[in-house]
Amino acid sequence: MEFDVDFAELTAERYGDELATVLLCGAVGNPDVDEVELLLPAASAVHRLGGFLGYHPYWTCNESTSFLEPHWQWHSGRWMEWDKVFTLQGYYPRYALGEGGCVYAWDGVNFNSGKGWKACGDIEKYLVDIAKWNRRALDWNAAHANRCAGITLFGYCNWGWDDFELGHGDVDLIARWASTL
Repeated sequence: MEFDVDFAELTAERYGDELATVLLCGAVGNPDVDEVELLLPAASAVHRLGGFLGYHPYWTCNESTSFLEPHWQWHSGRWMEWDKVFTLQGYYPRYALGEGGCVYAWDGVNFNSGKGWKACGDIEKYLVDIAKWNRRALDWNAAHANRCAGITLFGYCNWGWDDFELGHGDVDLIARWASTL
């Protein structure tokens, strides 16, 4: 935490508003509920200096079930739980959510990080989850001063992560689908 805060302060000192840092980039599901307060120095730095807190908002699925909504607060929406702790202390950080998307979990809890949306079904099933994710983030933004910059879907040109890979046709499908939102 000390490194992240020092980095943000030195970056702000050197570059001012020309560059925004992203601190933390927490792995999905982290930290545990009773450890979120340990992130307060980073939330304070982002609140004071600008920039963002980062999180990897993955969710779990299997062949028959999406666990996006039932496990939202523990997986993909964990950053929203962080925010509850931060705002109680008067910090209102912005969020830049890094790589995210569907990861296979036979039981919805135990991630198999090598398997993505392809192990869970077709692209249309994945689009349903993406739409649900997007709706929740947009609703949160509407109530929280638009402080979330969104998700970066893990899935195109992944250098060997074939089960997450979006092909050109999948990207075109997502682009057409997104234009209807």
